[in-house]
Amino acid sequence: MKNTHTRKTAPASPRIAATDVVPNPDTQDQPAIRGMLLTSKGATITAANKAELLRAARALSEASQAWAYYEADLLSFAKSLNPEIAAEVCQILGFGYSAARKALAIGKVSSERRRKELRPEHHCVIGRSNLTAEEQSLWLQAAVEFSLSPRELHRSILSGHIVGRKKARGGFKSPYAVKLAFGRWMCGMGADGIKNLSKPALESIAQDLSGIVAAYRAIIDQLNQVDMIENEGAK
Repeated sequence: MKNTHTRKTAPASPRIAATDVVPNPDTQDQPAIRGMLLTSKGATITAANKAELLRAARALSEASQAWAYYEADLLSFAKSLNPEIAAEVCQILGFGYSAARKALAIGKVSSERRRKELRPEHHCVIGRSNLTAEEQSLWLQAAVEFSLSPRELHRSILSGHIVGRKKARGGFKSPYAVKLAFGRWMCGMGADGIKNLSKPALESIAQDLSGIVAAYRAIIDQLNQVDMIENEGAK
């Protein structure tokens, strides 16, 4: 009798970006750490020793953040397989409820969209927000550009515009809110949504977007003038 049983293939594990950047704790910066621990309180710290200690501290900080992404990817993958496996992974990692929620939120931001300039806490904020993939990228870029803390990033997402210490140039609100709103609208429309609209609907949308189009043209005109002035000055 012919065997018709098909063998199930286990799902492939996700690509974990952290593996490329996690220093090996057994080989990285051991001399500097050992020297810090053996230095007595009254000893004089030279400029070279201080630089070495700070370098070691930065390396450990980067390793800690990288492990946070590694754990997030591992737990997210385990949850996709089976909730019971995810619970066992949490137990092995020593995760309580809050730590597990944070890791799963970070895991909602793919490694391709994560920004190395930001901390895991920023990505946790993004993961906990109800954002599309495009919106995640936009808000991560905004966090980098405006040097937002995780709390400021959270407040900015809730308010729909940048809320932080660094203000947008010229004192105006950032156009990110407009871009995000437009992105949501386009996602709702779909690829062929505009083609299926009636003439009155198209006229209404054109009227609503006329101000944005005028602003865009004014910005392009200003850029052209700046280029002309720079070119004349270079002659």
